[in-house]
Amino acid sequence: MNVILFFTYGVSLEDWDNSGLISREIKLYKELSEKYKINFTFVTYGNSDDLKFVNLIDNLKIIPIYNIIKYSNNKFIRILKSFIIPFYLKREIGNNPQIIKTNQLYGAWVPILYKIITNSGLYIRTGYDLYTFSKYDNKNKIKQYFYLFLTFVALKVSDAYSVTSKVDFDFLKSKFSIKKNKLTLIPNWVDINENIRNIDERKNNIMTVGRLEKQKNYKFVIESIKDSEFELVIYGDGSEKKDLLKFSKNLSNIHLKGTIRNSELLEEYQNYKYFLSLSKYEGNSKAILEAMSSGCIVIASKIRNNIELIDQLENGVLFDLESDNLLKVIKKLDGDIDLQEKIFKNAIKKVKLRNSLNVIASKEYNIFEILNKC
Repeated sequence: MNVILFFTYGVSLEDWDNSGLISREIKLYKELSEKYKINFTFVTYGNSDDLKFVNLIDNLKIIPIYNIIKYSNNKFIRILKSFIIPFYLKREIGNNPQIIKTNQLYGAWVPILYKIITNSGLYIRTGYDLYTFSKYDNKNKIKQYFYLFLTFVALKVSDAYSVTSKVDFDFLKSKFSIKKNKLTLIPNWVDINENIRNIDERKNNIMTVGRLEKQKNYKFVIESIKDSEFELVIYGDGSEKKDLLKFSKNLSNIHLKGTIRNSELLEEYQNYKYFLSLSKYEGNSKAILEAMSSGCIVIASKIRNNIELIDQLENGVLFDLESDNLLKVIKKLDGDIDLQEKIFKNAIKKVKLRNSLNVIASKEYNIFEILNKC
């Protein structure tokens, strides 16, 4: 079976490597390649530098888009040129129908056009709803309507479409007329470590991971933890980095550590007892799932997507951003060893059953099998 994976618009393998995500992102395709004998072609938004990653998995072919068309420094021209990419790819790959997958809606017009001109089967997977997030981010109305239109076209043209949360599943079902069985729910996957450090062996400190953006609510977190007996370590980078560094400059218990490779991050989770994710809105949070699978006691904002992941005081804690006091919540947990042990065990168990790599790989393979028979 041959599958063409279209990268998110503007993203290359070099970007994955530079952000420390390549070891994580490649694991699903390595699992599918080794277990189900799938041959992958990666269509990336890189140049010839991406070709050095060809040995990441067996029988991998890499087609960097800016190796076959000229890169333009002008963002608008790059978007215009993206509409001719499918025709170059048809010449590069051939005219035989293929199975196509893309991981995000942003840039999905490229695989959609390629599907149309080659009559290939198209599977679109989204980690979060682009239209909903554009509203949360107060994007201009033109962008919002474009994302809504793109969602409509993607649902219409694709042969399979998956989302990572029930919130997104229910929203799309209510907003659009969708052909029966086209839409499925496949959550994010995480690595499952069989050798997890016990909760009582960890630092009695707090960790959080994510892009340094307003969405993640870091100023609230810092304000709540500052001058307390708890150390707070923040991993991530983003547009709010300078503001947050300035905001926490004289706070000895707040540490911004930038980004590290995912393999290192998975080890780092096990050094901390508590994990915070107090975002104002989220998708199916990989960080929360990784923290739960690593045995952290997760305290997450009480928003719809997080409610899907956390059963209150069973495998984590849901925090009301409007009424709860963060320091009081942490101190209460800190004084209840039995509750810590219960959350520790239940969090690992839930993620192992629902989000392990082999479980999600099996679900993806089932979609590929269906498309292969069409």
